[in-house]
Amino acid sequence: MAGDARFAEEARHDEADRQSNRRDHDKAGDHAGRASAHGSDRRCPFGVGFMSGFGGCEALTPHRPLRSQVIQKFVVWAGPVGNRLANSRVSRTHEVGMSRTHSAALPSALDLLDADVRDEVRRNGVDPLTDAAAVRRFAQAVVRDHDQRSLTGSVRPIDDPDSAVDELVARVSGFGPLQKYLDDPTVEEIWINEPDRVFVARDGRHELTTTILNAAEVADLVERMLKTSGRRLDVSTPFVDALLPSGHRLHVVLDGVSRGFSAVNVRKFVVKANRLADLVALGTLTRPSAAFLEACVVAGLNLVVAGGTQAGKTTMLNTLGSAVPGGERIVSVEEVYELRFKHPDWVAMQTRQAGLEGTGEIKLRRLVKESLRMRPSRI
Repeated sequence: MAGDARFAEEARHDEADRQSNRRDHDKAGDHAGRASAHGSDRRCPFGVGFMSGFGGCEALTPHRPLRSQVIQKFVVWAGPVGNRLANSRVSRTHEVGMSRTHSAALPSALDLLDADVRDEVRRNGVDPLTDAAAVRRFAQAVVRDHDQRSLTGSVRPIDDPDSAVDELVARVSGFGPLQKYLDDPTVEEIWINEPDRVFVARDGRHELTTTILNAAEVADLVERMLKTSGRRLDVSTPFVDALLPSGHRLHVVLDGVSRGFSAVNVRKFVVKANRLADLVALGTLTRPSAAFLEACVVAGLNLVVAGGTQAGKTTMLNTLGSAVPGGERIVSVEEVYELRFKHPDWVAMQTRQAGLEGTGEIKLRRLVKESLRMRPSRI
């Protein structure tokens, strides 16, 4: 009987507390409405209500805060029972947030396969930048082994093994997220204004891609691109022109000279014409114009090719070089190797930047002078 009496007494106290909390909540809402009407409301620092003259959070606004914040503020109105409820819910919210953070930090299946491919590359002593075929074999073997293990249920299967192989080759042997644009024959140029703003050019039109990088990824890409060029980029040399192994031209402006981030341009070497007749077929030249230019080259006349960016100067020089008779010797001088034409007697030279000591620089003027000593018929 005594236990029943205590239980009934506690029930009455709980009901009284609930009624009191309800009245306090209604009063707080009325006060917040009056404060808002008089323009004297201040946003609660927790983002869940308004602050009155006595500094308490009085009423929830249409602004929706985090659930944990709402629970913490209701503790003011709910008493000891609300405290226990709030603590339990906040604890569960914290646990869920921690589990999400932990799952986001876990490496993906592709990251694990990437590590396996890199282990194979190191074990076999392969240079990934010059032997992409070997890297592809390693990637295929790693993906195939992963598929076999997925049959036992120990790992999750890969939806598209072929795409996974291509992605692994791009990561290890290529240039990561940019490799798909380098492999795309319709892309003429790639440039990075900011890590999250990567552009490409197709048929002379600029396109903002969906590729999003970060500053560390851009720095890693530049370092990998310069690895085989023998050129460097630092504070003392904030500009660099280099040639990629595939023949594409790289230009980088270091952060500090360019605002905010390093600016990267990759101009692809896209062969559209090898001879003057190809320019006629493309509609760039008329047939009489091509015949006139070829006659000028055969006669040994001096020719100047000028134009704006992407006007086709290099393509024109390549077609003119193909028109040079085979019995003559050609010496070409360039900042970066770009000319490519078939000729039996041709020597190509390019400039060189200064070393770390500030010495060893070779400029175009020096190359022209040296070419005169190489018995050239054409420079």
